[in-house]
Amino acid sequence: MIKFTKRAIIGQEYAYILRSCRYNTDFIAKCEKLLENIFQNEVILTNSGTSALEMAALLLNISNDDEIIVPAFTYPSSASAFAKLGAKIVFADVTEDTLNIDPQAVRDLITSRTKAIVPVHYNGVVCNMAALQSFDIDIIEDNAHGLFQYSKDYEGYLGTFGRLSATSFHSTKNYQCQEGGALFLNYNYDMFRAKCIRDNGTDRHLLGIVPAYTWVETGSSYMPAEMLAAYLYAQLENRERIAEKRKKLWDYYYDNLDFITLPDRHPSSNHIFYFLVDTVERDKILKTLNESNIQATFHYQPLNKSKMGMTFGEQSCPVAEDVAARIVRLPLYYNLTRKQQDYIIEVLWKALS
Repeated sequence: MIKFTKRAIIGQEYAYILRSCRYNTDFIAKCEKLLENIFQNEVILTNSGTSALEMAALLLNISNDDEIIVPAFTYPSSASAFAKLGAKIVFADVTEDTLNIDPQAVRDLITSRTKAIVPVHYNGVVCNMAALQSFDIDIIEDNAHGLFQYSKDYEGYLGTFGRLSATSFHSTKNYQCQEGGALFLNYNYDMFRAKCIRDNGTDRHLLGIVPAYTWVETGSSYMPAEMLAAYLYAQLENRERIAEKRKKLWDYYYDNLDFITLPDRHPSSNHIFYFLVDTVERDKILKTLNESNIQATFHYQPLNKSKMGMTFGEQSCPVAEDVAARIVRLPLYYNLTRKQQDYIIEVLWKALS
């Protein structure tokens, strides 16, 4: 039996954590500066991707009169960050070729109450941003899958196309610190409020400029832990190495699974390797792989059919509902070996025989 171990130390993670414990370091600022230099915009590190989305919702001044359009095929945070402030969540279907939000579905859902659209770059494949931007509505990118992915079509990095974007450094992400996130601000006018929102709604970041800080904004405690930022900084330093390894893993699957109908390849962050089969076959495949100690799984359940999603009314998203019942994801993480991939491919072949 092959042993699978997901956690990998890639660079100076241990050394930086130790340094953060012994000395007065500021790895939060180091991470922010590194990201700002690459993306040429303002970045605020947070304690999770969910927190970054919640900060975005607060910056939008969401009220009960607002509607937010969210893809039905995504993690609940994409919707709950806005729902908790009273917004009505309107679910848009996705396209089967990318599993990204369908601009035509969005067009049909826009009303005078639409406050924002929240596209999710699934697997780090860029959404149809040209179509979404044509609606002239605030765009909040959920870029949890696509950090550092550059789009030649749009001549920019994913996460830099909307007013705001959120990314995640959860342990399942390409670049991770167990739990963390960041809010990207593409317009300077959001920066002051965002810093206040992250620090319990206070202007504490102005200490030294003002004699005492005070409560100026609705906010919460969204600041990440310094030790986790230290871990993250080591990951970000090795971003090219991580990206190169994930691409090799993704390509090896794609080149050696010729006995399966695979989705068309799109430029991506190689965050997820998935394929679609019929529902009965999917259950058989997952059962066989899991019994062989391979942690293959499905993915999101359609939010429009969830208990919470149904509170916003009956909404139909047939592609998202179909995909959710047919998707299979194979293990994909930094220290996955060629031997392990060969084993996964062999077991998958047997499952389909």
